[in-house]
Amino acid sequence: MANEKSGGAAETPEELAEKTPGELAQRLEEETEKAGGRLSLVETFGVKDVKFTKPLTWSEKTWTEAHMDFTKLTGVDMEAIDDEMSALNMGALPTDPTNSRKYLRLLAAKASGIPSMAIRTLPAADYNAMISAARYFLMASQV
Repeated sequence: MANEKSGGAAETPEELAEKTPGELAQRLEEETEKAGGRLSLVETFGVKDVKFTKPLTWSEKTWTEAHMDFTKLTGVDMEAIDDEMSALNMGALPTDPTNSRKYLRLLAAKASGIPSMAIRTLPAADYNAMISAARYFLMASQV
C-alpha cells in the first residue's frame, strides 16, 4: 500500500515516525478508508525490520537488527504482556497502550524475540524505532 502525500510522493518511514500519535491515528483512518479496511493496515505495519546503529549484545547474543513480526502474535501473547505490565506496575495497566513505552517495549520484544530488558539498553534512535513500529502496529490493528 503506497502512502501518498499531496504531491503524490510516498511518505518515508522516517516521515511517518515524526508524526504525533494523533496525526498517525488520523492518517491510519484515512488509509483504512482508501485501502478497504483494517486488514491492509495490519499487512502494512505487521512486519518491520530495524537496523541498529550499533550491535546490541545481551547474554552472550548479539543482534545487528530487529526483525519484528507482529502478525505472528496471538491473544495469549497480548495477555502475557498485560500480565507482565501488571507485575511491573503493581496492577495498573496503561489506559492507552499506544502511549506507554513500557507496553510498546514488551510488544516489540514479543514480536522480535529480543529480551525487553535488552531493548532498554539500545541507543535512543534504535529504541524509538522499535517502539514506533509497535505503536504503528497497535494503532493499525485497532482501527
